Amino acid sequence: MRSVKIGFPGLGARLKYARSSANYSQEGIAELLGVSRVTVHRWEHDQRTVSKDHLAHMSERYGKPMLWFLAFEEGDVDPLDGRYDTARRIYRRISEM
Repeated sequence: MRSVKIGFPGLGARLKYARSSANYSQEGIAELLGVSRVTVHRWEHDQRTVSKDHLAHMSERYGKPMLWFLAFEEGDVDPLDGRYDTARRIYRRISEM
């Protein structure tokens, strides 16, 4: 069975904020997750999707509910950014689940 991959504009910024708030370095969380620091960096810069399992693990480590990472709020993505409309469509899909 394939792992569910999650990625949308703004997720990386939330991952970085949560990691920093929980006082983890990229190296530290990478080691706990069994991935490279480069992978964590790419997640935090919206350059790579995150598996549902890794997101769940980070959610626990960072003390944030998983839905916090998936919520889209005004201001998460600049409306002038071409990814804004994509992010709004993805958020609608997630909220309908």
